[in-house]
Amino acid sequence: MSNLRRVLALRYALVVCAVYLLVILPLHAIPGVRHIWWILMAAFAFLLIVVIAVSIRTEKAMVRQLEAVRQAAERLAGSDVDGSITSPVIEEFDNLVRDFNLLGEQVHIRAAEAAAERGKLEAVLRNISAGVMVTDPDGRIIMLNRAAEDILGVGQQKAEGCRIIEVFSSRELDQAVARALRGASIDEEISVIYPRRMTMHLKSNTVTSMDGRVMAIVSTIEDATALERLNQVRQDFVANVSHELRTPVASIKALTDSLLNGAMEEEETARSFLQDLEREVGRLAQLIEDLLTLGRLEAKETGLRLENIHVGDLFRESLEAKAKLAEEYNVNLELRTAEDVTIRGDHTLLLMALNNLVDNAIKYNREGGSICLSESTGDRGVMLEVADTGIGIPREELPRIFERFYRIDKARSRETGGTGLGLSIVKHVAELHGGSVDVASVEGEGTAFDMHLPNFDRMRP
Repeated sequence: MSNLRRVLALRYALVVCAVYLLVILPLHAIPGVRHIWWILMAAFAFLLIVVIAVSIRTEKAMVRQLEAVRQAAERLAGSDVDGSITSPVIEEFDNLVRDFNLLGEQVHIRAAEAAAERGKLEAVLRNISAGVMVTDPDGRIIMLNRAAEDILGVGQQKAEGCRIIEVFSSRELDQAVARALRGASIDEEISVIYPRRMTMHLKSNTVTSMDGRVMAIVSTIEDATALERLNQVRQDFVANVSHELRTPVASIKALTDSLLNGAMEEEETARSFLQDLEREVGRLAQLIEDLLTLGRLEAKETGLRLENIHVGDLFRESLEAKAKLAEEYNVNLELRTAEDVTIRGDHTLLLMALNNLVDNAIKYNREGGSICLSESTGDRGVMLEVADTGIGIPREELPRIFERFYRIDKARSRETGGTGLGLSIVKHVAELHGGSVDVASVEGEGTAFDMHLPNFDRMRP
């Protein structure tokens, strides 16, 4: 029996006992009313039945009302929108029901606001490029966003509940987050080699409660590998430019000093020095021009001026420009082209790229060698090929030949006036046209560069 039942039964029992003791029992002792005592007993029994019936009905009504409140509380706890209670049967419950319904409305409003804020937070976490990892005070992962999954190479479901060292083999990352738990503000770069070599930029801070207890550690993780590589490329570029500029500038300075110190008085010596000076100035001017051209191509500041170009005319124009150089190196120039092949592209840029390829083919050829310019069409569009019978390129050098300032034979490159930027310019011109450049070479036999240009009817100016 519940507490409510015991209370009601006790109260009604006390009333009945009081009536019996104070009214009915004394009447039994009075001689003049004994004959009606049985009538009183019957009335008392009827009253007792009525009292019990009322007690049971009242109990059931109260229990139903309390059960309704309990069920409404369960629905409210389960985020059920319909958690209100209808008007009570018992008047005394009216205030309780009204207050409960008001509480339910406030809870739903707060829950809706919290759900909206949670949705915004989840949307932000899903779409930001930085990885976000949340760990508890024991160092176990609570949450990973999509970017963190990609960076760490582990999914949320697999990582949840595990320690960092268990899902990502980086003791440095685990120790950095542990230091953040002890109150340190972490902002550092961590290098890892597994599952892939990369550099991570980590920021970790604690989330504390009102009483100062650490609730979680929030860490942002960014893959800084590309940025580090870019910084390295910039440093290498500055170093290479400085080195490339130093040589002609030093030669120019030495030649001018010699001329000023008396070489001007000797005509043959002065003429020789002036020729050397002209060569070094030309080399310096070519280097600066190549740097400016490459910079514009990489920044995509050079817009394509598309026009219809006959491949045969483009080849002949390049060969005419390099005919004197080919004669100087005793290299034969050949042309194999179909007169009806037409492409659409930027004439100036394509001629510059072709000239660079022909220039290299001449300078790195052998005496009496040959160069052949040809084209072909296929699924990839039009292919312009410059093939030579020169010294070739070692296989291990092929992946790097399109890098800026990369030279296979540095001494020969400087003797021929090369800047180390020609092939990089060719690559960027092809990519600007939506194409690519391939190279095939056999050391000691020759090299072939293929510049693939797509079908230009799919391109726009």
